[in-house]
Amino acid sequence: MLAQGVGAARLFGASDGARQTRYHRRRPVRINVPRIISFVIIAAVIAGVVNVYADAGPIERMARARVCERHGPPCRERLGRVLRTPFFHDLDFTDAGHKVRVRCSRSFVLVGDYACALK
Repeated sequence: MLAQGVGAARLFGASDGARQTRYHRRRPVRINVPRIISFVIIAAVIAGVVNVYADAGPIERMARARVCERHGPPCRERLGRVLRTPFFHDLDFTDAGHKVRVRCSRSFVLVGDYACALK
């Protein structure tokens, strides 16, 4: 036999107030701003390191193509100076006695596809 009031309340889904507030209380979601800022900074540093130290072969080929499109196919450019930063790559070529500088940068600040332009 059920105890008077206690068993019937549990059968029909009702519970005492203390138990409901202790186990079923929802806490508001707290946004941890310093942690989010830390993750953003770490991601930016990693993207910058990748931009500087990753393989620059495809970027150099794009820069050579940009230099060679100014004249015909017998392109005899020589790569001189290379400056690699997290934001852009500057490549200096010597083409027929003239210095040509090409800057290759990403479409966004630290991410996106590279595009090269003569400077």
